[in-house]
Amino acid sequence: MKVAVDEITGVEEEARGKSAIQPSKRENITVSAQSSEGGATGEINVIGLTVEQASEKVDKFLDEAALANVVRVRIIHGHGTGALRKGLGEFLRAHPLVESAEFESEEHGGKAITVVDLKL
Repeated sequence: MKVAVDEITGVEEEARGKSAIQPSKRENITVSAQSSEGGATGEINVIGLTVEQASEKVDKFLDEAALANVVRVRIIHGHGTGALRKGLGEFLRAHPLVESAEFESEEHGGKAITVVDLKL
């Protein structure tokens, strides 16, 4: 099961230090946190999404990248009709964390990928 870190809450203990779960009924549970949507790789793929859906995902992705002090990220939006590329371009121009945005070099994807430099 995958759960966002901000959706996890602790288990409160009952009064006088007694545990809410009896020791004999406890199970071993391992929790690990990792960034969603490619935070470790520095890129996000939004191919097939609407401009609105992609903008929401990219906004969250840029916030996570800035918190992780990532200077440059890649947004993979594909070629298609160009509507997603255009819509994301407008979104990125107005985004407060974006220093600059340009297409990737032709040998690395060209206009199907936007490279974003973030303000840190």
